[in-house]
Amino acid sequence: MTGVVGCLRLLLRTTWVSVLGWPVVMTVLLWSAAASILDLYPDAAHRELYAQAVTGSVATSVFQGRGYDLTTVGGILAQEMGIITLTLFPLVGAHIAVHLTRSLEDRGHLDIVLAGPVGRFAPVVAGMLASTASAVLVGVLGYLTLLGADYPGAGSARYAAALTLLMVWASSLGLLAGQLARTSRDAHQLAFGIVLLCYLVRGFVDVERLDATWSTPMSWLAEVRPFASSPPVWPAVAFAVVAVVLSAAALWVTAHRDLGGGVMQPRPGRAEASPALRGPTALVARLTRAPSLALLVGGGVVAFVFGLFARDMASEGLEARLVLLVQVNALLAAAVAVRCALVTAQEERAGRTGRVLAAPLSRERWLGSAGLVAAGWSLLMLAWAGLLSGLGLAIALEDDARVADGLRDAMSFAAPVLLVGALTVLLGAISPRLAPLGWVVVVWAAVVALRADLLRLSDTARHLSPLEWMGKVPLETWDRGAAAGMAAVAVALFAVALVLLRRRDLVAG
Repeated sequence: MTGVVGCLRLLLRTTWVSVLGWPVVMTVLLWSAAASILDLYPDAAHRELYAQAVTGSVATSVFQGRGYDLTTVGGILAQEMGIITLTLFPLVGAHIAVHLTRSLEDRGHLDIVLAGPVGRFAPVVAGMLASTASAVLVGVLGYLTLLGADYPGAGSARYAAALTLLMVWASSLGLLAGQLARTSRDAHQLAFGIVLLCYLVRGFVDVERLDATWSTPMSWLAEVRPFASSPPVWPAVAFAVVAVVLSAAALWVTAHRDLGGGVMQPRPGRAEASPALRGPTALVARLTRAPSLALLVGGGVVAFVFGLFARDMASEGLEARLVLLVQVNALLAAAVAVRCALVTAQEERAGRTGRVLAAPLSRERWLGSAGLVAAGWSLLMLAWAGLLSGLGLAIALEDDARVADGLRDAMSFAAPVLLVGALTVLLGAISPRLAPLGWVVVVWAAVVALRADLLRLSDTARHLSPLEWMGKVPLETWDRGAAAGMAAVAVALFAVALVLLRRRDLVAG
């Protein structure tokens, strides 16, 4: 363990934005929800009405999980924050762990660190400690926020501790994925895929009201019952035990793999490139194929499964529930757009863009190929998710017309999805280091789609999300004028990106 302290200090100095920034973002979301709930449910009568409306709701169980102690402000907070705490919190926890370990190794930074008197485990342990510190910071800030908002002290402490344990579990999962996978990209896909699987299993268990909450960590968060008079202890113990086991497994894998390697080794490629890879468009498509297919598979499963729940939600106002499903499909497509649009920035930072441009290939054609591929993958994701959600609805409701409706509703969000991709390309053209800010747009769009009413966001804040301009499809007809405007803006942003990339030097290569 020689050098753990030094590696930890180095991580905190170089990645403090990730370690501190995400806890602040999640605390702001928690504070907004906590304040809104106190205003919306100020007395026992309002809370009783809420409990009656939510208890037995299939839609609530699908997206937010089981609720307990719903006649208390704390129980309502835990229920209403469910969709965020069950998605954003574990995804961020896994991302931070991968970013602090495997991503640094991919960039070759660990070669320099390990050249000194540093043990083989030191960088991994330092990453584990830094990601744990970020999770603890979430709990501390969350506790102080709830305490300042006059929530019960003991319940606030238990709820904050449960959020910390959830993120520690996700961080340990990301840590193990980072040691198993060959690259940070593969590690993210593995960790995020497991989180998604746990979320879907939790949804099935909650909708069917099965006595199997032990089966997935996503159910353990609700089972903590932080605002109950006598909360159970086993969920916290389960979180801690699984986190320790996953972390120990990550260290074991670290000891048995080569630096830069992994258990999940990629297949060796062909000795010569395929003729299909001769053009820049084909090359970019090849570079973005793996993450795009991963999102297509995962997003398709989510869309189809939630469509299958339609029969259970039919008595609760199905069309209103479908608004959220359509926006989730659009969010998945926007994620694909950002992920594909990042490829030019990543290739430039890795020093490979210069080699590509050394051939008779213009910068405009290179960036244009990347934009074309990003648009193609994202629109494919949009159509795929729409078809599968429509298929799930058709099976559940025995209505074949739902398939065409699902595709139509999904494709109405094509313009905002393309706008998100074009904005990411523009950021990368300004500087490759700015390109990841495209994820901020996706995260904000998710917050607006999932919790805008709870957070009581203003119209101005809501319309910072491109998806909000399309209206509440399928309850409302999509706004063709807004779609045309966003399409025009997307083209303009892409044109500006072409000019900027042509006029600046490459940062590497």
